Order: sequence, then structure tokens, then C-alpha cells
Amino acid sequence: LKNMEGALIQDFDQLPNSREALKSKLTRFHNEQQLETILIANLDKLVVLYFWVEWEEACNDLIPVVEQMAEMYPDAVFLIFDSEKVAGLAGEYEVDIVPSFVLLQDIKHEKVEGADPGALREKIEEKLGEVQTTFDNRKSDMTDFLQRQFGSQSSVVAIDGTVEKPKDENTQKFLRHLSLHGVKYGFLDINNVKGVGKWVKYLYPGCKSFPQLFVNGQPVGGSESLATEESLLTALPDDLKPEDVVARIERLIKGSKVILFMKGTPTHPRCKYSRKINEIFSSINADFAYYDILTDLQLREKLKKYSNWPTYPQLYIDSELIGGIEIVEEMKNSGELEKVMPIRKVLSLQDRLKELVNQEPVMLFMKGIPSSPECGFSQKTVNILKEYDIPYGHFNILADPEVRAGLKEYSKWPTYPQLYVKGELIGGIDIIQELHDSNEFHEVLQGN
Repeated sequence: LKNMEGALIQDFDQLPNSREALKSKLTRFHNEQQLETILIANLDKLVVLYFWVEWEEACNDLIPVVEQMAEMYPDAVFLIFDSEKVAGLAGEYEVDIVPSFVLLQDIKHEKVEGADPGALREKIEEKLGEVQTTFDNRKSDMTDFLQRQFGSQSSVVAIDGTVEKPKDENTQKFLRHLSLHGVKYGFLDINNVKGVGKWVKYLYPGCKSFPQLFVNGQPVGGSESLATEESLLTALPDDLKPEDVVARIERLIKGSKVILFMKGTPTHPRCKYSRKINEIFSSINADFAYYDILTDLQLREKLKKYSNWPTYPQLYIDSELIGGIEIVEEMKNSGELEKVMPIRKVLSLQDRLKELVNQEPVMLFMKGIPSSPECGFSQKTVNILKEYDIPYGHFNILADPEVRAGLKEYSKWPTYPQLYVKGELIGGIDIIQELHDSNEFHEVLQGN
């Protein structure tokens, strides 16, 4: 090692021969969180992590050699970590022995194990030759990807996890805060694509932490800066400010002769009282609209005060509150319910399927719902549709076994998802992907 150190200084005569005169560029860390900040600031550089322990003589002997390399290679960033104090980081990069070096370029990394300065120098020079090309390509790919993600909807939240399963309590509270104030949003799971969290912070300097709300493609704040209703609404442009909740309630009530505010849907009720009231309606073949209050926390809380009725479900007929499950049961037992409820025309399965595929100009039959797909192909289809500014209806075939089985026969298509435009089958994920890749999908979605 001593001979190698001397050889390095002789090879680079611009460096001073005095070790004390060397200005060390080795940055020592004992905290894994600090590494992310360094990596984000240096995505365009090669980062060399030196894993050492203080009690190992070979580790200490290498420090002046690595200091010289830091001087020799100014386009690389050298960091030193105590392996015993950053066991999680050592485990992430599968560092089993010390001394060891990990060379990082974005999401790619390679190891050089043991006290071998020559091998380290060779690997550094090899990687430095690739850094700029790798960075430029990755930056272009991530710029396109994030522009599509944050442009898929007017409001998108970048979070760790999913809306259904956020990874931490802070994210969960922030999502609840958005819902409580009527903000409609899509989401980007920063762990769904490796390294995307670092690139979000690199390409959008205004994004300092997660969760982060993006509006019209730009970060506007997170859980701390948007913690109050005033700060949240101030961050939203006028065209994205949520509709007044009371106005929305009245629009829903007046929009249908009969509407049931319930937990879940008629085919998938989420509480025993909602299930019981739907069984009663089904027994008389009642025709009614419904609203799932579990999808709208703001409306859920406000409707209780508006109706002066503390529980769900709630039934409105002709814009007047009838009541909940107990009132409906009394009306059923007295024969009054059949007199006031409109009766739904009984459709054959074929007629029902025809009605469903024509329910919206673009209809997607999938496993799950767009905010929570329940199979990889449905997820992939939803991601593609996000890239097009065209609204579409959807139907969860997992919630209706009759439709799930019948639609396969109706369409002569054996798998899901299935996409329809103006009542005509387009196909499944393979067809959708092919149309998307050939830039024909937008025309197809418009019915051309």
C-alpha cells in the first residue's frame, strides 16, 4: 500500500508530495439520510462510497490513497462511511467485507472489494468515461416520464407508497387532508420506478420532500407548507379549486329522483346497513342512483350536518331526506316503499351488457378501479390512458361475476381488461400497447 501510494504521487506530479499538504476531499458520514442529499446534488457525477472501520489497519492505510484519488478525479465525489454505523447502507449495497468501495451512477452500482488501489483506479477511470452519456440518457428518460406522470392530471401527489397503502403516517394524514378539502388528485409512487424519488427532487428543485402536491406539472407544497385549508386553497389555481361542498350535495340530490348515499356500491357494499338496504331495494327491483361516501371524505362529513342525520346510509327521494335503514325497513314492511320508489326495468344479460359498453364513449372493463387496479394488465392500461386527456368510464368486473363471465361471451374476448369506444371493442392490453406505441391510440379513443 505504501509503495502504491508513492507510485500514485509519482504518476501525478502536479500533486504535492507532502501528505499534510493535501486538501482532503473525503467527506465522512455516519448518517444514511445525508447520502440522499449528496446523490441528488450529484446525479451527473460518479459517486464513490468507501466503507471502512476504524479498527482495521488496512482501512486506515487506504485513506491517504483515496484522498489522493479524490484530488486526481475532481469529476467524482468521494464519501467515507463507517460500516458499523451504517449497517443498513452496507446491506443495501451487499458490502460484506472492509475495506470495500461502491461506485454509484444514479441507480447503477459496482463494487471493488479489498485493499486494491490499482483495481479501484481502473474502475473509476472506466466509469468516468461513461458518466456523461449515462446521465444524459437517464435525464432525458426521467424528464419524459415525470412530465407524463405529472401531466396526467391537473393535480398529482408524489408519495411513498400508494393512496390505499401509504408508507407512513405523515403521507396518510396529508392524503386525508386533501380529500377532506375536496381536492381531486392522481398519485405517483416514488418507489414504483427505482431512483425516481431522487430525480423528482433533481428536476423539480421546488420539491424538497415527500409527499408533494404537483399542480399543472409543478410542485406547490407538501404536508407542512399546505397543512391548513387556507394554504392549500391558495396553492390551487381558480379552475382547480374544489366545488363548494353544499352546492355539490344539492347538485347530487337534485340530479336524481332517488339517490342513496352509502358506504361502497350496490354490488360491493362496505357496511352491513348499506348491504341490508340494497337487499331491500333489490327485492322490489328498485331503480335508484347512489353515491359512495367512502370516496369523498369532505362530502361524507358535510352531508351529516346538511341532513341533520348522523349515520349512513341516507336515502333521498325527490330531493327530500327519507332517512336511514330503520325508516326504509318500516316503509318496506308497510308497503309504502313500493309506492314511492321507481321500479327498474328488468334487462336480460345481453341488454345489460350492451347498455354497459355504451355507458360512456370510452369504457374500460378492468379488475379493480383506476385508482386501485387489481392486476398488472389493468394497471398498465390505466397508466397508458393517463397519458391521454380523454375521460373514460370504468367497470370493476371483480364486483359482478355475472358481467365478468357474460362479457367474455358478448365480446368474444377471453381476458381482461377490455376497452370499448362508442360501444365497439378495441381489445386488451396487447392491442392498447400496440396502438399507443404506434401513436394511433389518441385517434382511436376519439372514435376515429
